[in-house]
Amino acid sequence: MPKDTHKKIALVTISLSGGGAERSTAFLSQVLTGLGHTVHIICIRDGVSYPYEGILFNLGADKREDDGLVTKYKHLKRLKNYLHNEQFDLIIDSRSRSSALKEWVYTKYIYKTQRVLYMVRSARLETYFPAPDMLAKWFYGKSHFVGVSKSIAARIKARYGFRDIHQVYNPIPKMTFGESNVSLPETYLLGYGRLVDDVKNFSLMISAFAKANLKLPLVIMGDGPDAKKLATLSKSLGINDKVIFIGYQSNPAPVVERALCTLLTSHYEGFPMVLVESLALGTPVITVDCDSGPKEIVQNGMNGMLVANYDEVALSTAIRTFVLDGELASRCQKNAQESVKHLAPEHIAQDWKKLIDSL
Repeated sequence: MPKDTHKKIALVTISLSGGGAERSTAFLSQVLTGLGHTVHIICIRDGVSYPYEGILFNLGADKREDDGLVTKYKHLKRLKNYLHNEQFDLIIDSRSRSSALKEWVYTKYIYKTQRVLYMVRSARLETYFPAPDMLAKWFYGKSHFVGVSKSIAARIKARYGFRDIHQVYNPIPKMTFGESNVSLPETYLLGYGRLVDDVKNFSLMISAFAKANLKLPLVIMGDGPDAKKLATLSKSLGINDKVIFIGYQSNPAPVVERALCTLLTSHYEGFPMVLVESLALGTPVITVDCDSGPKEIVQNGMNGMLVANYDEVALSTAIRTFVLDGELASRCQKNAQESVKHLAPEHIAQDWKKLIDSL
């Protein structure tokens, strides 16, 4: 009789709403459930908006920002007891982990007897490893890690010297098609994501778009703390009539698939789903070569254009070239979907299967 390789897995996440890491964790729950594993999702904070599969333990449902030390300890005790009582074969931790004190508690108390696989979803390693580096090595010395890009996996190895480092890409997420509920121009360039300029650098996108001096508009989809700042920048550059802010859209696919191309100008990424989603919908991309991910997704001149980061002139030239060169745009559009076929959920599921079976 063949050995049952199905496992009981806990996914530990900050929440299931708000950010790309949380969205990826929700989708991972669907991938692992599809492989036959029993999945529990443990949310440290309240917030569930992304579709998931499995059993939800919302630790944050009764958690408050002003909780005292005793209450916080009780929350951590509840988490430890849950992990102990459920007897998981594997814990996959997707939290940000920059606090040395919290990681001491997690690694030496909560996870002390558990098998843990730590996700690293950003090129900014400081988000996932507390300082100093020697402390991180002490906390995680014998742990396993998954980087969502080859670049991230290589950076972890070079910086910390851990042995058990794996790499698995994020899969193409499930997308809902249909009509957009916003009025859109017939032809437009698109930028989308959380409007946090210190991360996504929409200022560079808007400035390069202004320099390109094109007739077609730039649509920016998303919300965030820097929405007003970016609107003010557009006005100061004299292009407020060409930059259209449409806010957050619960169903972005219709907006993305109608765009001429999608722009990405981030300071840093992990494995940018903006690029993957766009290409999967047949929309080419123009992206800066930030750390990390774009160069592992974009084949310059084939499914989009890849330019040096922070180079406004190079980016504006790429935008103008793409819009005016019909042959280039047509070629990139033709190759878009094929270029990300290897990221289909069924392929990434097999990568996860091989990894989990090897642990």
